[in-house]
Amino acid sequence: MGVSLIVLRLREPGRKRVFKAPLWWLVGAITVIGCLLFFFSLKPFTQTAFFIWNGVGLVIYLVWSSRNSRLAKGEETAA
Repeated sequence: MGVSLIVLRLREPGRKRVFKAPLWWLVGAITVIGCLLFFFSLKPFTQTAFFIWNGVGLVIYLVWSSRNSRLAKGEETAA
């Protein structure tokens, strides 16, 4: 979330913002640092399980999307 805040502020500075974030650069940096500190404070087993489950989820997503995409089905996209 913190990275998204920083990237959007830099890429689209004129975009209308519904929620305000004072000192956005500081809030984004603190969020990223906090998440990293939390992750590295976890047990190695939990960190490994995190990466395994993310890998499994990514494989499932890629297989499902490749079989259900319009391109795989031969459908034309409406432009």
